[in-house]
Amino acid sequence: MIKKTKNKSTSSQSLATNKLSTASDNTLISVLENLPIGVVVFNSNKILFLNKIALKVFKTTKELKKTIYNHSIFDFLLPEYHKRIKENNIKILNGEHFEPFELKIRNAKNEIIDLEVKSNAIIFNGQKAIQTIFTDISEQVKFRDELFEAKQNLEQITQNANDLIFFYTYHPKPKYIYISPSIKKILGYTPQDFYKDGNLGSKIVVDKKGYKNFETIISKKQKNNTLKHTSASFEYKTKSGKQIWLEDNYSPIYDESGKIKFVLGISRDITKEKTAQLDLEQRWSGYKNLLDTSPIGIFIHEGYCIYANRTAANILEIKDPKKLVGKNLVDFIVPEQRQRGIERIQRAVKGEELSDLSYKVITTKGNFIDVELKTVPFVYNGRKVVQTTITNISAEKNYKEKNLELKLPKNLIRN
Repeated sequence: MIKKTKNKSTSSQSLATNKLSTASDNTLISVLENLPIGVVVFNSNKILFLNKIALKVFKTTKELKKTIYNHSIFDFLLPEYHKRIKENNIKILNGEHFEPFELKIRNAKNEIIDLEVKSNAIIFNGQKAIQTIFTDISEQVKFRDELFEAKQNLEQITQNANDLIFFYTYHPKPKYIYISPSIKKILGYTPQDFYKDGNLGSKIVVDKKGYKNFETIISKKQKNNTLKHTSASFEYKTKSGKQIWLEDNYSPIYDESGKIKFVLGISRDITKEKTAQLDLEQRWSGYKNLLDTSPIGIFIHEGYCIYANRTAANILEIKDPKKLVGKNLVDFIVPEQRQRGIERIQRAVKGEELSDLSYKVITTKGNFIDVELKTVPFVYNGRKVVQTTITNISAEKNYKEKNLELKLPKNLIRN
């Protein structure tokens, strides 16, 4: 059951560290909000975001919508999944990836909902979080369970299935034992087309090399009797020439002696999800392009440089930003200020956002310049690192010093 909490305003979320990250967060939220699948973003303590589809699945009441961001995701997960999800979350935040899997939640109306979920780590409103996309498969699970219980005829099972279901063997030669009539609706081909040509799948797939490698692995595992549930996504060209994405799931079917007799395949059309994913990746690619062309110098580092844009490289008088990668950035600071720089990096890695501070640095050409550095915590590929912006303030500082000299009496100005 969901515990009631006091109504707290959720409109004041953490501000982005600069205009660029704010625009990026807004873009991300806009993309997630309009995805045709459920999306929830959360950390270990509470939910940070639910898109429209997720709100429908969770069946939040008007009262709950006001306080939903004070709840933890574990308020909805069934207890038997808590330990696994907590362990998975730690691994995901450390950069590990997991295949989609099924779990159950209890929504606001006390209904049990079956979900297929896929999670990854993201930066959301400046903080490290878990993003989970999910599909409500309650009907599919109910249908699947009823089928097992009733032990219906195979033809009755597949005649009404939206997904593509097939039985396939690689040995002694590749062939389809059975393929559901839904193949016509999904790919435009009839079951007979596939019965005649056991290699038709490899002929209509777009990534022929990747598909061949995948098929080789499945074939060997069937022969060696080591095949477990395996899934992969491929793009296929339909009979009409249209290209669609299918998620292919393979499971072994054993004979009485315990050997794999054939493979059960279930393919699901994920074109909408894949298109949305590619669109999101394109938007993030655009964000990186903004970093690359930003008039503000930007480093991502942990002392040693991981990324530098062209502006940052120009300030340090280096033509190619890639040549900064791997270098200890503290070495550019004059010796008497280096310890201060090291301490600020260590504080930022621990999560502290630090204000602007002036330093004197030495460029690769031996020139001394004054810069202003702003250091904030950052997560890069699942690692806690630091993002530092650098601005050359030498001209500004020189102007202020000369202006001060003009205002001072001549007898106070040292020759």
